[in-house]
Amino acid sequence: MARVCRRNAREFPDVEIRNTAFEDWRPEEGSFDLALAATAFHWIPYKVAHARCARALKPTGSLALLWNFVDIPDSRFYSDLRAIYRRIAPHMHLSLPPELRIERQRKKIVSSGLFGPVTVMQYPWQREYTADGYIGLLKTMSDHAILAPQTKRDIFRAIRRLIDDNGGSFIRPVVAVLFLAPKRQR
Repeated sequence: MARVCRRNAREFPDVEIRNTAFEDWRPEEGSFDLALAATAFHWIPYKVAHARCARALKPTGSLALLWNFVDIPDSRFYSDLRAIYRRIAPHMHLSLPPELRIERQRKKIVSSGLFGPVTVMQYPWQREYTADGYIGLLKTMSDHAILAPQTKRDIFRAIRRLIDDNGGSFIRPVVAVLFLAPKRQR
């Protein structure tokens, strides 16, 4: 990814790409206008993530976090999908409603004491998935990647059957959410 980013940013001499773990990065205090994370911020320990971003930001800087939250409709298809997970991997669950996830994330930002108030912008979108496309997506998700191999095979087989039995594709509604919060002045 760093190599691709360097190639794409070569026309911008002030762009510097550092290939390091966020936890190991030691930014110069107050040197950035924006700290941006897209669907990865939850991987960084809470106390490290917010504090490191606040330290790196200028006094007028802001934190911008992006997520895609699945908006699961109340339909027979999704009821059957939930049943697959309850039967094969009962410890897993389909996503909470976007409203709850949005509020939870907003509270985390504010409770850090380092950012706020939080502006939340929502952008609904949807995509149609075939069985291959959806299973390909699930393979990129951490909660599926860590499953035992047999459990993963069983879930994917059951999902493939469900999609095939429902016309070969389904619509997956999502809400892309931007959380934008200025750095609090001390």
